[in-house]
Amino acid sequence: MDLRARIAHALETATAEGDGLRGATLRLLAAAIRDRDLARRTEGADRGIDAAELRAMLARLAAQRRENAAAFERDGRLEQAADKLREAEVIEEFLPRRLSAAEIDALIDSTVAAEAASSLRDIGRVMSALRPALGEQLDPVELKARVRARLEQSAGSDPGGTPQ
Repeated sequence: MDLRARIAHALETATAEGDGLRGATLRLLAAAIRDRDLARRTEGADRGIDAAELRAMLARLAAQRRENAAAFERDGRLEQAADKLREAEVIEEFLPRRLSAAEIDALIDSTVAAEAASSLRDIGRVMSALRPALGEQLDPVELKARVRARLEQSAGSDPGGTPQ
C-alpha cells in the first residue's frame, strides 16, 4: 500500500473510532497533499508530488509540530504542547523508521570494512555506498563528518595507516 493510501486508510479508521486529534491531523495531511498536488499541476506537471517529495513534506510537517510544542512548553501551555507532540507522532507514523546513532555508527563501520577503506581518500567511496542505505535519514554534511571521524580513528589506530 502506498503512502497516500495508508494515510487515507488511517483517516477512515480514526474517523470510525472517533479519535478526534488523530482524525484532524490526518485530515490536515490529506489537505496538504491535495494542495501540493494542485500546485504541481498548475506548474505544468503531469501529476502531483512523488513519494520522496511526500516524505519530505511529512518530515517538515512533523518538525513544525515539534517546534510548536517546544514553543508552547516555553510559554507554559503544556496541554497544547502535548497535542502538538501527538500530532507529530501521528505524522511520523508514515515516515520510515529513523535509525539510532548507534545503528548509523554500526552501518558506517560495516561499510568501511566492506569497502576496505583505510584512509581519508576513501571518504567518497564509503559515502557512495552509505547513501542508499541511509536515504534521507542523515544530512550529507553530518554523514561526511562521521565517516571522516571513523576513517581518522582507523588510520590512527592502524599501524600501517597514514593519517592525513
